[in-house]
Amino acid sequence: MECRPVSTSCSAVGRLGRRGLSVISFYHATFIGPRFTFCEASPEALQNCEIASNVASFGCGLAQPCCYNYSVMSMHRLSILLVGLVLGVSGVHTAQAQDAELLEALRSGGHVGLMRHSTAPGSDDPPRFRLGDCETQRNLSEGGRTQAEEIGSRLRASGITQARLFSSQWCRCLHTAELLGLGAVEELPSLNSLVTYRREGSTMIRDTRAWILEQDLSTPTILVTHQINIGALVRRYPAEGEIVVVRPTPVGGLHVVGTISAPYVD
Repeated sequence: MECRPVSTSCSAVGRLGRRGLSVISFYHATFIGPRFTFCEASPEALQNCEIASNVASFGCGLAQPCCYNYSVMSMHRLSILLVGLVLGVSGVHTAQAQDAELLEALRSGGHVGLMRHSTAPGSDDPPRFRLGDCETQRNLSEGGRTQAEEIGSRLRASGITQARLFSSQWCRCLHTAELLGLGAVEELPSLNSLVTYRREGSTMIRDTRAWILEQDLSTPTILVTHQINIGALVRRYPAEGEIVVVRPTPVGGLHVVGTISAPYVD
């Protein structure tokens, strides 16, 4: 028997991105159980049906790549799942619109992007850490390198083809800034991790704020640093690869406009 999925196909879920997928994953885990795709087929026909490969190829992350005969599922559960899908799609569209506005603000000048380095598995650095020696540091994963390149592509697509790039001297930050592909990268020691420079933290944050306020921001400007530094500077704690967009205020403060989301990395 032909396996015919309902309109909520795996490909649709695959296009939702991280925010939408998390919503669907919640409803899947809570209401559906270990099988996700709905087909009109006998149990014997489900093992090799085409939709099974679709689940795997789109990487929905929703348990095993197999089909489920939706005739055995209550319409109540199916309705809840579809509501989750609608909410997920709506959330993704809202986030995309917000990101577009923030990218335009960064492109138009008068703003600074405070970027956390892209994905580097683990936490802190090894005990033998040495500045300038990448082999002694926690570094970007292959996914993190790809993530940084994708962020650079997104910035260029928004019209930011060149930017002033400043970075912490940590290798994962320098590599993130370089992989953006937006121009030369300049080291800025005040962006170095406060985890290592705890005693100097207050001075480093004060120096970073003063440096931003002194800059000509007519050109897009991005500072690549660490979550702890961004948190101490503006009380925002971005995920890896996210960019917090701020605008200097007339009284010497930094107003947070919003946060640009980062591409999902497995």
